Amino acid sequence: MLVIIFAGGCEKESKMPVVARVGDLQISQEEFELAYRFNPALGIIKSDTVARRIVLNSLIAKKLWALEGYARQLDKKPVIREMTEQYRREALIERFWEKKIFSNIKIGEQEIRNAYFRSKRKRIIQFLVSDNERRAQDFAAQLQNGVSFERLAALLGYDIRQIPVDSVSFGYRFEKLEQTVFDMKMNEVRGPITLGHRYFFVKLIGEKQDIFTAEIDLEAQRRKLVKTLRDRKRKTLFEKYVAEHLPQKYELDKSVFKKLARALEKQLQFERSGNPQPFLSAIEKTLDTGEELLRQPVVTFPDGENWTVEQLLKRLRTGPYPLETSSPGNFRNSIIAATRMNLDDELLAKHAAALGLGGDEKVEIITAFMKDDLVATAMKRDWMRKNSSSGDDEKQPAEKIDNFLCDRLTRTGIYINWEKLRGFPAKRADMLVFKTHFPSRTIGPPLELVDYLPQFNKLLRDIRNSSPP
Repeated sequence: MLVIIFAGGCEKESKMPVVARVGDLQISQEEFELAYRFNPALGIIKSDTVARRIVLNSLIAKKLWALEGYARQLDKKPVIREMTEQYRREALIERFWEKKIFSNIKIGEQEIRNAYFRSKRKRIIQFLVSDNERRAQDFAAQLQNGVSFERLAALLGYDIRQIPVDSVSFGYRFEKLEQTVFDMKMNEVRGPITLGHRYFFVKLIGEKQDIFTAEIDLEAQRRKLVKTLRDRKRKTLFEKYVAEHLPQKYELDKSVFKKLARALEKQLQFERSGNPQPFLSAIEKTLDTGEELLRQPVVTFPDGENWTVEQLLKRLRTGPYPLETSSPGNFRNSIIAATRMNLDDELLAKHAAALGLGGDEKVEIITAFMKDDLVATAMKRDWMRKNSSSGDDEKQPAEKIDNFLCDRLTRTGIYINWEKLRGFPAKRADMLVFKTHFPSRTIGPPLELVDYLPQFNKLLRDIRNSSPP
């Protein structure tokens, strides 16, 4: 028997209100908003009311799959447990950014105007680059002793008739270099300017200025200017915070790490194939070997915790940083970068937990609906695998899914907060959007729409029509 409650304003308010409940699982406003705003499949649907109904029905279907998966204890599978913990770490890190970094970003009107006027100026520079710190310091000393920029170019191996030229304006990819260039006088030479592991020498040789400035143009550029200022302040504030609160780093055993990289290389075929994520297969094969290498410690954290090679491999498997497997060289560079970023994330997640963010309501809600998505996806995959070979050829896959969901719907209690749903103000982007901190992750899990299931949607529609408004 279907037990369904239709409510208006009787849902207890919280910081993160519930849009609906399916059995003992909830659809939070956060989950509904992400599914509604960032789903490219909704692009052809003009009516927001229809779009909201489709998203609601689709989320209810996902929760029904998840309920079945929990009943079969799919959440106990190691891969789901590991991915749930990974999503929790990522939610912790994002909450840290919101609480400690984004909340402290302040941008004044004068800053925006200064950025606007700088954007109207382009300073033209010649630049030289050295990859060796000691040589760069030697060249700096020669500049101090009167050696010309052109002579320095020759010493660095450049053709003095083809010294590289670039233009620098507001929003230049290297803020440090931009600030230096706008502080220079014409024909002045400066360097070395350290950018990562490279050392730049620059000479200011010209300037171009757009004389058209107007309030209407400023307003047209405002959003872009604010975004650049915000991104730069975010980076500066984070670097300052890390220097003050997280000065200690982890230690990576380079010799063990090299053995790990070589073990993975043995499992990889460096060619473009039909496997979109060959590094995952290589990690699984390496884990399956049971070699002594897997038990060797490779990372030590400031709090004394040690990770074995096996633990690091599992983090590489669940982490948001894919490895580049098109060539051995690219693979080696990418595994170093992915390892560093995963270990940096671990430090930040530990710090966020120590700040008390582990019990934050938003972290809990995001972790819960990401776990539901993992369980629902695993349940549907297992169900499809079994039912595709069941011998019942008269029914198409969609019809089987329709029947399954209808059966589960009629046996599950549903609560829908219609007041919250109807007053939902969010605008749709109708496209997937990737996260700022974890570029391989979408904002919210992808949602498969179920508008192709006639009986399931009719059952939900009949329930709505027979209920008081």
